[in-house]
Amino acid sequence: MAILILITTSILPTNAGNNSIFVFNSTTQQVDDKIIQKINFNEYKINKINPSQEEPVVFKLLNFNIENSGKHPEWVDAVKDTNPDIMFLVETGAWVGSNDEEFLSIIDEFNAYFPNETPYEGVALNEPSFTAGVAVLSRFPIVNFTQWQTSTLDDGTEWELNHDVMHVEINVDNTNIHIIGTHFPCCEAGAVQRITDMEGLINYIDDLGPVPVIYTGDFNADSPLDFGDNAPTQSSLDTETIEMLLNSSHPAASTVHNWIDSYRILNPNDPGFTVVHDIWSGRIDYNFVNDFFFDKLVNSTVYQSEILISDHRPVDLTINMNPELADLRAPFSPFDIEGDVIGDSEISLIWVANEELDFDHYNIYKDGIYIDSSFVNSYSEQGLSKGVKYKYQITAVDNSSNESFLSNKFYIDTAFGSILKPGPANLIITPLNVMVQLNWTFPVAVGDDVETVFIFRASEVSYSRDLFRFIKSTTDNSYIDEAVTANNKFYYYIIGQNIMGRGNRSAVVEVIPLEAVEEPKSNEDDSPIGFHLYLISIFTITLVVGKLYRKNLK
Repeated sequence: MAILILITTSILPTNAGNNSIFVFNSTTQQVDDKIIQKINFNEYKINKINPSQEEPVVFKLLNFNIENSGKHPEWVDAVKDTNPDIMFLVETGAWVGSNDEEFLSIIDEFNAYFPNETPYEGVALNEPSFTAGVAVLSRFPIVNFTQWQTSTLDDGTEWELNHDVMHVEINVDNTNIHIIGTHFPCCEAGAVQRITDMEGLINYIDDLGPVPVIYTGDFNADSPLDFGDNAPTQSSLDTETIEMLLNSSHPAASTVHNWIDSYRILNPNDPGFTVVHDIWSGRIDYNFVNDFFFDKLVNSTVYQSEILISDHRPVDLTINMNPELADLRAPFSPFDIEGDVIGDSEISLIWVANEELDFDHYNIYKDGIYIDSSFVNSYSEQGLSKGVKYKYQITAVDNSSNESFLSNKFYIDTAFGSILKPGPANLIITPLNVMVQLNWTFPVAVGDDVETVFIFRASEVSYSRDLFRFIKSTTDNSYIDEAVTANNKFYYYIIGQNIMGRGNRSAVVEVIPLEAVEEPKSNEDDSPIGFHLYLISIFTITLVVGKLYRKNLK
């Protein structure tokens, strides 16, 4: 039986304000042979701001899979750049327990780097495997630590978890916060284990009662809230694991807590991918919070580095424990910017209006520099140069002077207008002898040419699961793929990229490479050896004839 999911609102309803938070839940309805799942949001009001001068307690949590116990030493630089108050680290199996010398040296390194901060203390699981293990470092007191590997399912049976799970209680502002950290099994084959692990962990957290909980880690599953422009690319991971937690109508849902995905709530228009691979990209590292934190969320970001620090990107979450003392949460970043050129020296921009109740104005940035403000969701600028490309970004500001993150970059050329991402290419593939030749053309991209082309290939087996492998990036308009086999079917598509980013992929084209054609063997006389023998024979005959001729003369 098929399940059709209908979204009854956007990720955040249009009346979502800075003083509201929404919880994902759903109801189901039978329609013909389909189950229609209607998703909506419950609203939670936050407290009004108190003019007291007392400072709120604010902390930042970082969730980071450091890959194979810190395979890339540069992972520590991400922590230093982020400066978290609490960090949850995944794949720390080389640190065998909290007294491991390498673990203690890492704590010492961070404490030395932040001499003016409260020193970190830490706990690590005793789970010796480079791709297992988790650890917590905290500037707040760790008052309790539990490690366990089994949980109880809904039917009462005991279930062995894929990896040991960490439960840490940390005292923040005289409140014990429970941090549950996990690492679910990866890939498509791990779906059953992930789903069952989640069922057991929901029950474990329910047994704690209505306490403050942050549920964090590498879940290796997609979110049902990541669709449209936020959807993962080429993913074969399930969404059931995350829906069990977020969907209060799911049969395995919590009976004690409501949960939200903090990054998606705070960044409804940013994909926030925490894994970006050649084969696929998506968001699988999460910081979930329960009801206690709904009015305390400030912001959440995904760290990006120009160098390889891990196969995951760390994601942070900032929490204000005293929202009644200070408004620290900025409005959402403006999105869906559109623009037009007026004449050859003026542009006009428009975007989706912010609807937070405490919204005040927008700041306009051109080529990274603040140039003006606007109290409406539009802006015009005159006196621009003809035929020049400009980059605009916009932020939203509330009446407490909290400024949002910059919007996505929007490029406009006074000669062409808005610069668009490349459209789908026309891909033509020609089978050759144990090779494949690809040629392509792109529709004209307004104002900007395609800079790079990314080529993806799938075999017949992987194509059945829509799993394509990135094989090459090029600046040319053709490519010959020699890594194929004859008489087997292969599938290709390409994606173009320009200054606005990657465009849509081309249509998938299939091809069967031809068998190798053996070159006809050369005759002996045509070979170099044959030719040499021929010369030797002519030379010999010439000598013999010459001798006979001289003999006759005598």
